[in-house]
Amino acid sequence: MAANIENFRSALHGFNRTDVVQFIQAQTTEHEKALRLLREENARLQEALEAARAEAEEAQAQLEALTAAQETAVASAEAVPAPDEAALNAPMPPAASVVAAAPSNFNEMELAAYRRAEMTERMARERAAASAERMKTVFAQADEKLTLTSQDFATLLDAFRNDFDKVEQLLTTAQGIVDESSAGLKAAAEIAGEV
Repeated sequence: MAANIENFRSALHGFNRTDVVQFIQAQTTEHEKALRLLREENARLQEALEAARAEAEEAQAQLEALTAAQETAVASAEAVPAPDEAALNAPMPPAASVVAAAPSNFNEMELAAYRRAEMTERMARERAAASAERMKTVFAQADEKLTLTSQDFATLLDAFRNDFDKVEQLLTTAQGIVDESSAGLKAAAEIAGEV
């Protein structure tokens, strides 16, 4: 988030309050918008991660089913009686070669599905980590800006208090001068009345 540099109008020993309030409101709105976007992205990444996990579970279930089918096929093949010598010398039909190659294809399909699921899950984890890192950065920047703003307000408040004390002293001095002048004028009026 780039820092915005504002030109505040100056007021009595400080900045215009309206400008400062508008600046803070703009920063707050910008921060809330960035936070909302990061939360939405985080939710999307969580959904992608859940989908990847579901796909991995589905691939695992397929693997287990294929393994069970392979074990059943091996068991049934072992249960078949041994063929006679003439059958052994006869050429193998094409269907048998397809059946023999099937377990290899199942293993390859299973491995490919597992790799896809693993890659999707890893990508979702990386995106979630990057999103969390961006959110930490945004929070840190917002905290820093709020700390600086708080310090600026404290400085302005101290300056205002000092100036207010000076004005109060000036008003007290002016009140003393007015009281003395009033007393002097009354005395002059009394003297003028006697003459």
